[in-house]
Amino acid sequence: KPIIKSIIILGDNHFSKKFIRTHLIISEKERLNYVKIKKGIEYLNREIGKRGFPNADISYEIRPAKANRVDIIIKVSEGEPELIKKLVITEPNDIVKSYLRLSEGSIFDQTEIERAIDNVKKYYKKRGIVGTSISYLFQKGILSIDVKLGKKLNILFNGNKAIKTKELLKEAPFFEQDELSDDLIELYVSRMLSLYHNKGYIYAQIATTIKTTDEDITLEFYIFEGESFIVNSIEIEGVTIDRDRFKEVMSLKVGGYYNPNVIESDIRTITAFYNALGYLNVEVKEPEIIINDRSVKIKFFINEGNQTIISNILFYGNQTISENDILR
Repeated sequence: KPIIKSIIILGDNHFSKKFIRTHLIISEKERLNYVKIKKGIEYLNREIGKRGFPNADISYEIRPAKANRVDIIIKVSEGEPELIKKLVITEPNDIVKSYLRLSEGSIFDQTEIERAIDNVKKYYKKRGIVGTSISYLFQKGILSIDVKLGKKLNILFNGNKAIKTKELLKEAPFFEQDELSDDLIELYVSRMLSLYHNKGYIYAQIATTIKTTDEDITLEFYIFEGESFIVNSIEIEGVTIDRDRFKEVMSLKVGGYYNPNVIESDIRTITAFYNALGYLNVEVKEPEIIINDRSVKIKFFINEGNQTIISNILFYGNQTISENDILR
């Protein structure tokens, strides 16, 4: 296949050559690919249409050059743009106008409208409002933008002493998702409990209440923290490997907080550790947990099994590369 020597753009008025080149997908010095050219032109046509030129027509011509190279001529006929004859914004505040860079007489640019909508939603979310919906419709030159304001979400906590309110609020998923639902509340409670478990509060409990008015939602969490538990000792039975090596790979540490959520993770880590040493059939059983006052004793039971040793590596069919080079 010949190589693309140059891409020449003709007929561009509203859109810059840089914009057209970027959205063409094809570039100079690559091999000529008719399928890629077709896809690039289709993509460019869609992007130009989204920016207010739905009747644009794009064609191309390939001209042979020297030394197995070609020039691609891109001919862009933008057509007449769609203009906003009338702008109607329905919203409780005048926030959309402060972000929208379009007005009556402007070209109907959907990418600009979507940018403005995204910024307006961010504006409301920063002020604690979730569930705002913004839609727009363009018919016969009339652009209508409708804003349905969500509700102010107030999050309150009672009983949290070990973890500050600011730290708990960082785990809230509502503003990121821009909604409030039972599933997200359940996720939030799970995240907060994980924070408590990380600090050894294994019996922490969280209850939730919701109060709703026409303008506000108050989400209140009642937290019972309980006591924090410390790992007093970790015993590992049935091993021939130096026990100190396990300290390097396990999440649970003597003197650290006891977190029941990492037990399964440590079992997987120990198993992978043994597998790497050739113990392919190792069995790591659920540990015995002994809680006394605020101290926790953990005892792992391991059946190592036999260690698999590679005695020899044989190669067949290597005529040009030696075994030593392969094994390097």
